[in-house]
Amino acid sequence: MTGHPTTSHDDAADRVLEVWLEEVYADVTPPDLTERILRAAGSLEDIEDGSDVSHEIDVDIAPRPRSRSSHRSPSRVPSARRTALRFATAAAVLLALVGGLWWLGSGNPHRPVAERPKTRSGRDTHVSQVPPVRHRSTTDSSKRLDTENEPLPWEKPQSLSGESNEQVSEKEDRQDVPQLANDAIVARIGELLGKSWEVAHVEPAPLAEDLIWCRRAYLRLIGRIPTVDELQRFLDLPEANRRVALVDALLESPEYAEERAEFWAEFWANVLVGRTGGKGKKPGSREALVAYLKDAVFENRPFNELVYELLSASGPGAPEEPSPVHFWLIHYGRDAVRVTDWATRVFWARPVGCVRCHDQFDGPLRQEDFWSLNAVLRTVRLERGNPPKLGVIPKGHLEEVYFERPDGRLAMAQPRLPDGSPLEEQLARDPAKLRQVVARQFADAPFVARALVNRFWAHFLGFGFTRPVEDMAPPREVAHAELLEFLAGQVRAHGYDCRKLMRWIVLSDPFGRSSQVMPQNEKDRPELGTLPLFARYYVRPMAPEAVFQSLMLVAQPQQRSDAALAARRQWLGHWSQSMETDEGGEHSLFHQGVQKSWELMNDPLMQRATSSEEKGFLRQVAQSRLAPDEKITHLFLAALARQPTKRERELAWSLLEQNADDPAKALEDIWWALLNSSEFLSDH
Repeated sequence: MTGHPTTSHDDAADRVLEVWLEEVYADVTPPDLTERILRAAGSLEDIEDGSDVSHEIDVDIAPRPRSRSSHRSPSRVPSARRTALRFATAAAVLLALVGGLWWLGSGNPHRPVAERPKTRSGRDTHVSQVPPVRHRSTTDSSKRLDTENEPLPWEKPQSLSGESNEQVSEKEDRQDVPQLANDAIVARIGELLGKSWEVAHVEPAPLAEDLIWCRRAYLRLIGRIPTVDELQRFLDLPEANRRVALVDALLESPEYAEERAEFWAEFWANVLVGRTGGKGKKPGSREALVAYLKDAVFENRPFNELVYELLSASGPGAPEEPSPVHFWLIHYGRDAVRVTDWATRVFWARPVGCVRCHDQFDGPLRQEDFWSLNAVLRTVRLERGNPPKLGVIPKGHLEEVYFERPDGRLAMAQPRLPDGSPLEEQLARDPAKLRQVVARQFADAPFVARALVNRFWAHFLGFGFTRPVEDMAPPREVAHAELLEFLAGQVRAHGYDCRKLMRWIVLSDPFGRSSQVMPQNEKDRPELGTLPLFARYYVRPMAPEAVFQSLMLVAQPQQRSDAALAARRQWLGHWSQSMETDEGGEHSLFHQGVQKSWELMNDPLMQRATSSEEKGFLRQVAQSRLAPDEKITHLFLAALARQPTKRERELAWSLLEQNADDPAKALEDIWWALLNSSEFLSDH
């Protein structure tokens, strides 16, 4: 036995079992079945007789050639015992495999992978075999499985972010931050971005000129360009506080209340149902939804409460009655597939509709995530009539939901609430209460604040923290994650106040910067696909709503009638087309380059806005007592919020000289060129 360390037979058997169990269970600690297996194999008595076994366990089951010598090596187990040990090893492997599969496959309603579905009576359905378990984490070896229904650590319910409920709760606890003052929040935005610029070795663009910033603020807060009088009033404010004063006026002053409510109601309607939603064969009314949203903006209703109202709405959907039920009616389908997709994209920025047919290829979202949530959203039925009505299904009638896997197998969804917890039987029997619970969990989820911050940041600054804005699910890369979490925390701390979030962003450092690209910030080019650094303001086309409102301002400044609203719907409807897909997709014609420019140049609204014969802005300027040079300056301020350059002034003077007998005609040409310029049609 010299040179051959020895050990007990029990240790040797343990080594064999450990090798094989490691293959079966990986880093999971299984039940200890060693003694039971060895006794059942009849080899325990052989090993317990005191014979030594080599420490070098041979895991190769092929027999070794025996020496011709009759001398028995003291380090080897006799042939019979060696055979018994091998038999024990084989039995151990077989029983371990069977036991492991039983252990991992025990009935557990919390498994993140699809199980063999059961009906509410507990009977198995005809679904094909369950796919292999995906190991996600290690188990705690100190935790015993006292019952087969106790979930394993990786089998805990998953939220749609791919995180366990415990992880989400921990995040919510961490994000329970103290409420900071508005000025402190604005300053913190600058500090966090300053760190990013330092790391990226870029310098921010200089501050934008006051008039350019003023035009920018009007476009983003109330959806139109400012008038010349409004520009002058802004310049008359004390320089040190004029930007803060303007933001306060645009967000709080009764003077802008109507415009503010109309603009943001249309903004949210576009987000919730698209520009073409509610205009087709669906029973919902876009105008009624806009009216409901307008009331919410007037009241500055907390955004999370708006989410709850939209998702829990029911009742009649009269076109003349403002109601959140039109969100459901516009997206209605018995299978609730479209509502599931839009709700998760809009309110959570977690597009589970992408995994409706297959698991996410590069992230945690799975097909089951979509259908398990969809199962608890199928609680309504449309009652046809005049008006149509959204009702709740009868008690005890929550339907079973089946879906097809990519390989063609049929599976049944296990209903889960938005927080990832399984649906209790008592709640499943009460669809009306279930709707309220689902809506409340949706509204209270930590994703709501992040999605709101991301959407508003993109609206005001051109790019969000993720691209696209409606997808923040892992593994989507997030720019300035610390800033995103900071703002989301403050949104929650301030009660989901949308106006406060707008104020923080509009008064922040990046919103106040010039859009000029310079050598020191040329790295900041998100237009080319890189992550945005927000070291400058990003130039982008004006939204069609802003173009319409701005043209109406100069064409018919006093018109605010039903005819004007009808003209607005018709004009905007020309630029958007429904793709007639199940998902409610649409196509915008407002970003078509040459086609857009050609149509705008010949648009009837543009013709009225640039005619000196119409009772609009241009006629007022042409008939005013302003000097010709002052009239030129007035037109540039109205369209572009800046003085004309020397070259522009010379060209304008040449037109006036060529039309000395008809100066109004020259002003028309100047005004037409300004309103059709890329500078006017851009937010810069």
